[in-house]
Amino acid sequence: MNAIDIAVRQFDNNEAPSKHKVTPDEVIQTAHGIQNVTSRAGGAASSLNQEEIIATANHARQAVADLLIVTHAIAQRAGNGELKYRTINAGRDVALQVKHLLATLYSLAQRPNDSQTKNNLKLAAQEIAKSVGDLISCSEQFKDTESSYTEKYSNGKDATIYAENELLVYIRK
Repeated sequence: MNAIDIAVRQFDNNEAPSKHKVTPDEVIQTAHGIQNVTSRAGGAASSLNQEEIIATANHARQAVADLLIVTHAIAQRAGNGELKYRTINAGRDVALQVKHLLATLYSLAQRPNDSQTKNNLKLAAQEIAKSVGDLISCSEQFKDTESSYTEKYSNGKDATIYAENELLVYIRK
């Protein structure tokens, strides 16, 4: 859990490792890795096997690190501030929800008969699903932007001319 805290802090301070070109599909792929963590946590909660809990935590740490790297990279490509910060916030929220899931799993291992902790584990998994959905929604908007960009330039128009024309239209308004 401390590793996730460190990764989030690095993410927030722009100190995280970076990738240059990230596609929306890579964000979706890493989001699916988080969903895999949730499934593994469910299995670990059922068995309460210490080795399985540790393996789940290690897998979660790596999945969160990967997710934050691609989230940061794609957010830098956002065409507007709103999409950039929604994407960054969605990535951070996923990471924090995974941390909460692990903390709840650890609590369940300490108190295996506590029905409230079992319920909290289920709620944590639902929150991760919601957060991952938000992140995927953001990445889908990057797909829309890319296809729009491709359509604009696929017919041979020069990007500089197009940018100048858009600027002129904006100035006239």
